[in-house]
Amino acid sequence: MGDAKSSYDKPLDARSWVGLATFFVVVGFCIFPVPIRLPRGYHLPIDIATAPILGVALLGAIGAVGTTELHNGFIGSGTIQPYAIVILIFSLAVISLSIDLTGAFGHVALLVAKRAGHSGPKLWRSLFFLSALIATFFSNDVVVLTLTPIILYFLEAANIPATPFLLPAFQIANVGSILLVLGNPTNILVAQGTSLSFLAYTAWMALPTVVALCTSYLLLYLLFRSRTPANVDLSRLDELRSNPRYQIRDWAGAWFGSFCMCGCLITLLVATVFDHTTNVAVLSTPWAGAALVRDLGADMWKFLGRGSHRLNRKTTAEPPGDMKEAATSDVSIDLEKDLQKSSSAVELEDVSDRDPVFEKENGSNELLMMEGGEGASDSKDVGETKQDCFKVSIEDVVENLETREQIDVTGLHTRGPLPTLWAIMMRLPWKIAPFAIGMFILVESLDRVGWLERFAWATQFLMPNYAVAVVTIGIVSTLLCNVTCNLPMTILLVRILNHPKAFPFTTDVAELANQDVIRQAALWGVVIGANIGGNVTPLGALAGLMWLDILKRFDVKVPWRQFVYYGVLTSVGILVTSLAVVVAEMAVMQSSLYQNALGKYSSSG
Repeated sequence: MGDAKSSYDKPLDARSWVGLATFFVVVGFCIFPVPIRLPRGYHLPIDIATAPILGVALLGAIGAVGTTELHNGFIGSGTIQPYAIVILIFSLAVISLSIDLTGAFGHVALLVAKRAGHSGPKLWRSLFFLSALIATFFSNDVVVLTLTPIILYFLEAANIPATPFLLPAFQIANVGSILLVLGNPTNILVAQGTSLSFLAYTAWMALPTVVALCTSYLLLYLLFRSRTPANVDLSRLDELRSNPRYQIRDWAGAWFGSFCMCGCLITLLVATVFDHTTNVAVLSTPWAGAALVRDLGADMWKFLGRGSHRLNRKTTAEPPGDMKEAATSDVSIDLEKDLQKSSSAVELEDVSDRDPVFEKENGSNELLMMEGGEGASDSKDVGETKQDCFKVSIEDVVENLETREQIDVTGLHTRGPLPTLWAIMMRLPWKIAPFAIGMFILVESLDRVGWLERFAWATQFLMPNYAVAVVTIGIVSTLLCNVTCNLPMTILLVRILNHPKAFPFTTDVAELANQDVIRQAALWGVVIGANIGGNVTPLGALAGLMWLDILKRFDVKVPWRQFVYYGVLTSVGILVTSLAVVVAEMAVMQSSLYQNALGKYSSSG
């Protein structure tokens, strides 16, 4: 190992230090966005969407990013295809949103709460298992974006403390997402980095996920048992039951969306068994397209076939309830004024923080300032907002309207006949695309300026054998999540572990096979760390950043100290048990893995 240090291919220079600093500064802006004041009252937010692109532009100007880095960061190198991963994320998001807009998730959550009766512990267990189920078969993002607001509504209706229910649901979202490749974007990266099929990935992670969920249940139950009320008053659930958010408004759409999700999952599992290099974008896009086409057809059918005459009557009459002003004035101004009558300032932004790049301060026809902008709270309370401000997103308004005609009255669908399609487009996590591609390119730039080979050489000391590799890389990735967020961390570690300098140079076939076994063990450690690391602090995962945004909308406060306290206590236990299971799996499969790798190198040699 010592010879590797003196045989670096790329010496460090000024560009190297600028490149490294740029990488960490970009990550910092992604976690803590800052608005840059521009002339005429505009702001340029330096955030998850703009910071990586600006970082790439800066490094391109000094020669730290070239055409090779741009190609590898977008098209990919080896088995990792960045653009395909981004398309897969958006395909899954489209299908999940299509299901959510039918009211299916809210309806299921209401049924679960109803079955709990008036028992606080039973309600706690019901929400725990519902979170685990959704996270396991959909993703942690779906739990955060759909179940968190529903839990908050339940807690408000029952007038019970939020922390004993919110924190377990959030933590289980990150734990349950370990099982399937689709559960977390970080899983997709590792699956491609290990050249394993999606089915093989699931087979490896099934037992660690079950053990992690059982450990989570035990630890969370012990921690929150005394804080969970024995009895809860859910009499107000009848009010929620009449809310369209908790009714399945489109049964056919719910079933078709579920069919598309299952079909997408099965296609990915089966196709990658036969060819692990299969482009996942090609496999997932048709299912997302089918969901969109179905929603498009449903919108047009209801508008042209059954809804147009009712729409004409509704738009000529006085709009229902609180939507009167929104029907007669520009929505970006008057919808805000209308909702302010209930002493709530409206911020027209969505859960995924998809604000325009430029925002105008006090502009009559502009959206209000994005989260993290001027006037945002700097408090150390998770989810704290200004006391007199309750934020309402456009999609929240859309989802709580009783009829499609009311959606048309508000004009929130660009005054066209496609409200469902418009709602999906608004709620897609658009900022993930520039963030992910930008981070891929920045990691490639670290290779160009000489850092990646040095990081790879340093990891040799952390991986003397497969057992140590699982534990050390699992711990390192958990800690790095809370410094760089889990997606940049996973991109970086996957590139490091696949770098030639990650292991001592050798031409011995037996040693090369052993290195392959250790590398795979280390990548399993990355999977565990990337998912569990999001529970230590809310900054450890993209799902945590979205969770913070939702809490701010409801003016809910979970102190940082409390979040970290429970996060550390549970994460340590979950890491110990899940990593131990992975080590045991590696011990059982080590001989088979070694023989497979040996055969690969023997045939190629």
